[in-house]
Amino acid sequence: MSEEENSRWKVGLTPREEALAMSIGFARQYPFFGNPEANRRFDEGAIWEAHQHAVTAGAEIAWSKMFLGTYENFIPSVNTFKQEPDVGDWEVRYKFTRGNSVTPTLRLSSKIDNDRAPYVLLVGGPETKIQRKKDNGYQTPPYEALGWCYPYQVMISDYISGYEGGKPTYSIPVSALRSMVELESPPNS
Repeated sequence: MSEEENSRWKVGLTPREEALAMSIGFARQYPFFGNPEANRRFDEGAIWEAHQHAVTAGAEIAWSKMFLGTYENFIPSVNTFKQEPDVGDWEVRYKFTRGNSVTPTLRLSSKIDNDRAPYVLLVGGPETKIQRKKDNGYQTPPYEALGWCYPYQVMISDYISGYEGGKPTYSIPVSALRSMVELESPPNS
């Protein structure tokens, strides 16, 4: 990766990290194979949903590299059912942008999300098929952290995008998120 692509808030996954993400994505989707009615909202097919889970598990690995400085000893959970955070105290949200054709937003649900936990929004990674290159160690395209927030600060009526179980869901624009620069000092400093 070039210096511009490999910064604190923009990192790719190594082939080993990508393999870990794929195994977690498969495990997350496995209970739904052949049972589309079991999916919480709707079914897009096991192959596509396993891919989505793998890319989002990759986002958790990427965030551990960005924020903690390493992914070693970090393995994304298969499913905590929102009982524990994704990485440390952080919840990681990933947004598929379909090759930059979709504007990234952070989705929050007042029904299931912890409004006091920090949330970070990532994009990028292997969301689309692209040939890896030997010159960068066959890394994935970089994941990028766009911003972060505490939900209680941004869950306002302007951003209501729908309802889940009678409670609002929110689509938070990147412009409403806090800057990654606020997190520049090393953790625990």
